[in-house]
Amino acid sequence: MMQNAPELTVSAWLNTDNAPTLVGLRGKVILIEAFQMLCPGCVSHGLPQAKKVFETFNEDDVAVLGLHTVFEHHSAQ
Repeated sequence: MMQNAPELTVSAWLNTDNAPTLVGLRGKVILIEAFQMLCPGCVSHGLPQAKKVFETFNEDDVAVLGLHTVFEHHSAQ
């Protein structure tokens, strides 16, 4: 039996008037790009790939969420 993913717990959403929810995005493919701004791989590879997905697919079918997180160097961020 399939279960739905738990709702995202996010401190703040930026660049949107309405915070996205998984329930609200149900029926779409959801790409979540978790990134850190000081991560060279995230900036040079992950974010451009997420942007390409966003530009390639119809927003009625695919949702792309950027999730900035700090996985190292907490004091610098």
